[in-house]
Parts: sequence; structure tokens; C-alpha cells
Amino acid sequence: MALNYRLPMRLLRILAFTCCLQAWSLLGAAPLVPAELQLLAREGKERFEHGDYFAAERTYRKILAQAPNNLYAQDDLPAPQGSVSPGPPVMRVVDAPASSSSPGIPPAMQAQANEARQAFEKGDYRKAEGIYREILKTAPDNLSVLSNLGVVLFRQKKLKEAEDCFTKAIAIEPVDGFAHCTLGIVYYTQGKYDVAISELNKAIAVDGKNATAHNYLGVTWSQKGHQEQAQREFETAIALDPNYADADYNLAVLLATKSSPDMEKARQYYQQARKLGAEADPALERLMGQKGANNAPAKSLHPVVKFDKKRSGFGDFYTPQEMDWMRRYSLAP
Repeated sequence: MALNYRLPMRLLRILAFTCCLQAWSLLGAAPLVPAELQLLAREGKERFEHGDYFAAERTYRKILAQAPNNLYAQDDLPAPQGSVSPGPPVMRVVDAPASSSSPGIPPAMQAQANEARQAFEKGDYRKAEGIYREILKTAPDNLSVLSNLGVVLFRQKKLKEAEDCFTKAIAIEPVDGFAHCTLGIVYYTQGKYDVAISELNKAIAVDGKNATAHNYLGVTWSQKGHQEQAQREFETAIALDPNYADADYNLAVLLATKSSPDMEKARQYYQQARKLGAEADPALERLMGQKGANNAPAKSLHPVVKFDKKRSGFGDFYTPQEMDWMRRYSLAP
């Protein structure tokens, strides 16, 4: 299903909300959120001020999970729209561990690469970016460093720069499955679904056992409204990697929300995802347990995308598709 985004209006609403919050604070009004949630409120405000609107919305939703009737947190949220959950994109850093030598990085620069990897793991993406750029001054065509820089840039939401890194990496090595797969995820995140499908298919052509590529190909097909193709890709990802909790979760969501829901199978895949370590999703559990007329889901649910941070390199960043999933249901009690 194609969706119409209203980001300018949404950002205006966020700005209006934040201005109201600041005005109330200056006037000495009572706390806008419960005292025990003030830390989260400050976090949301800081993320907004840094331009990270998706992360700010996620923070306000955390507040609403504990204070669902809080007017000030609700005022920021957009009206629900329809989609399915894509799950968290999976990326990796391709350096070797500090205890070994990576053939893809010049030995003289291995210490720098290790330092960049450690900065990445600590969430210091700006430092990691700087180190990788320094290495590229000496080794501009290094595939591993270009790939790592692309990942770091993505973590900082520098999507066009990340795209350029992986495009250059593919020009150097046209059959690098990781670069094709990750570029596909970058395109997908930008809403460029057709080229995302093309890159993900190229990744699969290089390595047909790439479960990650199949998973995100399923995500992209679902975004374009091709439910059967999406289901096949999720099933393939699970067959290739039986421990891929994200693919089980995605398939559960697809089966529960498609035009002809199959709640029994959705529950089976969801339970398998939980066994593999996926976090519980009470709203999705209610969705699978409650059906209205013609198997329509209950209207007052608010599913939230779950992140498996051990697999995900994207941290708190919400893709447009993840935002669609959160918009699917209203917050009305």
C-alpha cells in the first residue's frame, strides 16, 4: 500500500508541541508529564532540538506507554496510517577484532581501525567517522573501510553520504554481497523501494543464502503492498537462518495484518521469535488474540517496533516504514 507522508505538517506539530512545553515551563506550570517520567521528557526534548525527530517521537511514545492519557505527550503524535512492521535493519562492522589482523585493512592502519571499531561500539559515531576518513586518505579504495564508514554514516542519519560510500564500494568490488545488501537497506530507508529491491536481489545473486537480504526484500515488498512476495521472502529468510528472530517477528506481523489475516500462524511465528530472544509486544499479542468483524484487528491498539540491538546497527533510528507501523493504530483507550 502506498502511503502519503506529511512530514512538513508533522514537524510543524512537533515544533508547536515543543514551544507549548517550553511556554508552560516558563510560566511555572505543573509538570507536563509525571515526575517519574521527567527524564524521558527531557530526553525527547533534547532529541528534538538535535533534529532527531524520529527518536524524539519514540521517546514520547515511551512516556505514553506508562501515561497513556497524558495530553502533552499525545499532542505530538500523528494520525494512524496503515502498513506492516519492517523490523530493524541489520548491519555489521566489518573490521576484524583487535586481537587479529584484517586482510582488508593495511597493517599499519590496523590500530586506527581497531580504535574506530571501539568508538563505534561505544556509540561515538563522529569519532569513528573521523578515523575512517583518515584511513581513506591513505587507502581511498579500501573496501572494508568504505563499508564501515557507510555504516557509521547511516548511524548518524547521513543517508546520502552512506549511499555514496556503498556505491563506491560496489564500483571497486561489483560482487560484494554485503555492500549490495546494505545499499539496498539504505535505499529502502530513503523510501526508494524499486532500487532497494534491485540491490537486495543483487546481494542474493552473489549469495543466495543471505538471510538478511531476503528479510529486507520481504520488508520492501510488503511496503509496496505485495504481501505474497513479502511472505515468501520472510519464509526464505527463516529457512536459511532458523535463529533469525527478526524474520519470524516480521512474518508474524505480516500474517496478522494482511488483508486475509492468519492469526494462528501469526501466533506460531511470534512465539518462535520470542523463543529466539525477541522482546514481548503486548499490543501485537492483543492484535493476534482479538478480531473484530471479518477478522479486522481491534482499533485501539498501538504496536511498537521491537529492536534486537545485538543484530541491529541502526540503534534508535526509525525508518519511514517503522513510523508507518507505529501509525497503524491510534492511542485511544
